[in-house]
Amino acid sequence: MIKEIFASPENENFMFGYFDKSQISPCGNYYACQRITKLDEYYKRDEYVDIGYFQKYGNHFHKIDRSSAFNFQQGCMINWINYEGENSLIYNFFNDKLLNSKIYQINLNKYHIVNFPIYAVSKNSNFFLTINFYNLFKFKRGYSYDFDLNYTSNYHTPDELAIWIYDFKTKKLNKILSSDDLNVESKNHWIEHISISPDNFNFVFLLRKKMNDGGIQTTFYLSDINKTKLLKINNSGRASHFNWFSKKNIIVYGGIENYTNKLRKSKFIQGLPFIKILIKYYHKFISHNSTISKKITGDCYYILDINSLNHKRINSMRLNLEDGHPSIDTKFNKYLLTDLYSDLPNKKPKIIIFDLNLDKIIYEKEFDSIQKLDNSPYRCDLHPRFLDGHLLFSIDCFSKNKRGFKVYEINHEHPS
Repeated sequence: MIKEIFASPENENFMFGYFDKSQISPCGNYYACQRITKLDEYYKRDEYVDIGYFQKYGNHFHKIDRSSAFNFQQGCMINWINYEGENSLIYNFFNDKLLNSKIYQINLNKYHIVNFPIYAVSKNSNFFLTINFYNLFKFKRGYSYDFDLNYTSNYHTPDELAIWIYDFKTKKLNKILSSDDLNVESKNHWIEHISISPDNFNFVFLLRKKMNDGGIQTTFYLSDINKTKLLKINNSGRASHFNWFSKKNIIVYGGIENYTNKLRKSKFIQGLPFIKILIKYYHKFISHNSTISKKITGDCYYILDINSLNHKRINSMRLNLEDGHPSIDTKFNKYLLTDLYSDLPNKKPKIIIFDLNLDKIIYEKEFDSIQKLDNSPYRCDLHPRFLDGHLLFSIDCFSKNKRGFKVYEINHEHPS
């Protein structure tokens, strides 16, 4: 079903990051990554990872830079972009005390500093969207960087909740969404998981806040770069991982709104003085990846149409039992690729390929794990990610107690 194309050398540790962007360059000849030395603790401001790439046919790591703006979920936010007609990498780094981004043009061996950090980059490489990373650091350290407590920014106040857009042509940054637009208090919320549509116009994101019961309430929003709309496209309180596979369709894992998840986020339930005790007993008797749990939460994979806001549920219960990182190939719109976690004793992380035409799982493959890291911020999620328009994908993984990545190709002629 799949053929291994490349594996990073096992004498050092390498990783890429998140599943919403391709590790593989558009031409297919380069694999971006970070070379790391620590596996089991956060990187501090004075500790660096190496930024670089491998060529398709070779095992030499080409180091181009280093950065201390790193985490184990999204790395340094490395993205492939077309900058001035050149195959280039853009990534975040601390420039003295400021969080900036840097562009490296591979063929020209040239660097360009951008005065603001990236979060999501458009497919046409014309712009990127960004957030207040310091705000993210306070709420979700595993997805941010090691900031000084006296951190100052050149584009936001410490608690400001907003989304900004940077134009590569004009080199200007402008705010397009604020806390006033979202009608929330900045100090209680944070924004993450921004993702831009393939036609470079719409984008989706998660607005999150901590609930009194210890959980997280999530609102899934749709907007666009001209701010002509701001829509709640899922208000169940439960949305986690998603990916565009056409200009109007997104594959999502999360809760479809029902009576129970609507009741949980109500002011009455969250105001109960013993709510944390109730949640504790709930988790004691009902496993998070059980059939009954999914019926209560409404969690499943579904395909969302952003124009009609209608959703099509994927009804494979075995697929829906666990929240993975989904992608759908943009070559045939046929293969749903996702992963399972190693969050239980003696359980291995796994990739799953689901055939949307046949409506069934057609392939599964397990990978190694380091058990002591599995439920920590330093875990290695597989984060499978397709290269647009191809059946090539890559994953992060452990192998022989080293962290690395692999590149695979799906055999479309013989899928099973």
